This record gives sequence, structure tokens and C-alpha cells, in this order.
Amino acid sequence: MLAFGSSLPSGVSLAPPETGTLVVDSAVHSSGFDGDASALSGFALVDAASLDEVLDRLPSEGTFEVRPAEVT
Repeated sequence: MLAFGSSLPSGVSLAPPETGTLVVDSAVHSSGFDGDASALSGFALVDAASLDEVLDRLPSEGTFEVRPAEVT
């Protein structure tokens, strides 16, 4: 499932920012965005078996934060 928008669908919650993985132009960093210095401009909800699978799907250029989501 891939969903775009400005808010999460009903029944979906993101893990806290400290669980995130920051990707900048394909360079992977072990922490998410600094909450005070950045803002969420949109999201994509991706069904994947692992973080590596998600990282393989990202474009080679750009800045992305990857976080686990829980669907209830």
C-alpha cells in the first residue's frame, strides 16, 4: 500500500522520531530528523518486510525519514 497526503490514515500511527532512519542523497544516518528544525511536508505509507526493502525503494536524491508505522 502506498498512500500520500498531509495526515495519516485512520488506524495508523508512526513510531517516535528517535526510531527513524534519516536518508540524505542515499547516505543513511541512524537517527531521524531534528523535530525542531524540520517539518513533515507529506508522507508515503509503504508496506515492506524490512527497513532495507524501504531503503531500496527510495530515490537516489532527496532527504527522507523512514519510521516504523503500526496499523491497528
